[in-house]
Amino acid sequence: MKIFDPFRSTGTVPVDRSASKPDTSVQEASQLIDEGNALEDAGQLEEAMQRYEAALLLAPNLARAHLNRGNILSARGDMQGALTAYSTAIKCNPDYAGAHYNLGNASVRLGHLEAAVDAYQNAIRLQPDYADAEVALGGVLEDMGRYDDAVASYHRALQIKPDYAEAHNNLGNALTELGQFDEAMASYHRALQIKPDYAEAHVNLGNALKDLGQLDAAVASYHRAQQVKPDFAEAHSNLGNALKELGQYDEAVASCRRALEIKPDFVEAHANLGIALLETGQYSEGWQEYEYRWEGGSPKQPRPPSPLPQWTGQKLAHNDRLLVFVEQGLGDMLQFARYLPLAAERFPGGVSVHVIGPMLKLFRRSFPMIDVLDTLPADQRAWQWQCPLLSLPLAFGTTLDTIPHKVPYLTPDPVRVTYWQNRIAALGLPASTRKIGVVGKPGTLMKTAPQRALTLQTMAPLLNQPDCAWFSLQKEPDPERAPWVASGKLIDWTDEFGDFNETASLAMNLDLIISVDTSVAHLAGGLGLPTWLLNRHASDWRWMRNREDSPWYPSMRIFTQNKAGDWDEVVNRMSAVLTDELQKVQDGII
Repeated sequence: MKIFDPFRSTGTVPVDRSASKPDTSVQEASQLIDEGNALEDAGQLEEAMQRYEAALLLAPNLARAHLNRGNILSARGDMQGALTAYSTAIKCNPDYAGAHYNLGNASVRLGHLEAAVDAYQNAIRLQPDYADAEVALGGVLEDMGRYDDAVASYHRALQIKPDYAEAHNNLGNALTELGQFDEAMASYHRALQIKPDYAEAHVNLGNALKDLGQLDAAVASYHRAQQVKPDFAEAHSNLGNALKELGQYDEAVASCRRALEIKPDFVEAHANLGIALLETGQYSEGWQEYEYRWEGGSPKQPRPPSPLPQWTGQKLAHNDRLLVFVEQGLGDMLQFARYLPLAAERFPGGVSVHVIGPMLKLFRRSFPMIDVLDTLPADQRAWQWQCPLLSLPLAFGTTLDTIPHKVPYLTPDPVRVTYWQNRIAALGLPASTRKIGVVGKPGTLMKTAPQRALTLQTMAPLLNQPDCAWFSLQKEPDPERAPWVASGKLIDWTDEFGDFNETASLAMNLDLIISVDTSVAHLAGGLGLPTWLLNRHASDWRWMRNREDSPWYPSMRIFTQNKAGDWDEVVNRMSAVLTDELQKVQDGII
């Protein structure tokens, strides 16, 4: 979770204490506003509101009274009322920069981001040295994914106010989103030089260190945030994430639970707890907490658009129909597709699933009992229930012992299987040659892609094994591949892959699939093929910890890094196992 300084989202600025026009009614109104200011400073908001409203009875066009009234409404949580009050202040005084700024804050709270940008820009136009407005503008631009523009806004704030700790902190957040981790950490360190007890900056520094794989240092940053601010729920939740990646599961779960004791409705902590529980095999509670992935996951994803109630295992009428939505990555779709036949058994009235193009042919052939849709139905009255694909384990009450692990559950087109069989036969390989599919890089859009990826040079101990023919199953472009293909050590037909049915059809003709943690590993596992997984140290929850087998894929063997980032040891270990198996084949043992 990224922590932003609350400056831009509180909906308040220092109350307007500027001089008023010297007529009697305005003078009396000004006195009431001053009284309201003092009451507001003392935390007596109701009494302050009474003074501001009395002032407006005397001087209805007094902009600062409308602004201060808006601040009270904001403090009450009435953001629509606050927005109206700030808009009225601007009508009374169009050049009131503070009112434009507060209008921006109220717009943010209401989710009106474009309007907030306009309001902050108006404040800056009227007051070019308005550093707070620049920081607030940067925060909204970040929320909109406009990270370069956010960086520019934070830099302008720092030109105005070089020691603005919040601007340095938020600049670090934007740079982190741009992948500029060194620059981001420099910004966090600068914020902490200015403000050593800045708990949010300690957490954000920890986040950057975690993204860089410096887990021990990240843990230290989170602990420092907790020392400064013991009830900082975000520090406890993010510490839980780091501890999980260090393999300290009990501590990770405890840290997430502590975050929820402090802040029971903290959706990110619920989501983090869900992942930690699933990784430790505590599925009953884990699936419940995993439902927070929509609001609390990273990155956040919109819920499937549907007016239908979600099926979580409720009793059904005989003809009830279910609409299933795929979600998340391609590997997730392949892994949890195993639940579709179970859903069809539970819903004799029918099950439909909406899938994306690359999965269409494979799903239609694999699940003939399911209606596989290529477009999302706008009119969903034909169904009584809906369920996201990764919520089906919750609906079926899946435990570690009841995972539906019968394979294969994926079935490619036999015509295409035969096509690739003939292509391989045309190579004239010796009968003893072991045919192995390989994937060294996941999709580049995956946030953890750098940690999951290997170079082909790193995989050389495998690719140089004798009596093996290596087939690339990696659709992702890789400039490093060309010399390996030219040398004949790697056979690359992936330009003919139009969808996963094609990849599966070639894979069915291979003896072994070796893959990093990406969709092809799930494809191979779902096909029931012998699969070796090259797994990073900070293992994804579905592979669990300290296991060489998978409860999801009986034909899978997992080779996990003993040390984060050390692929050489994993490759050498896997190569030794492959050498041993090849020798056993030659000796007729297997």
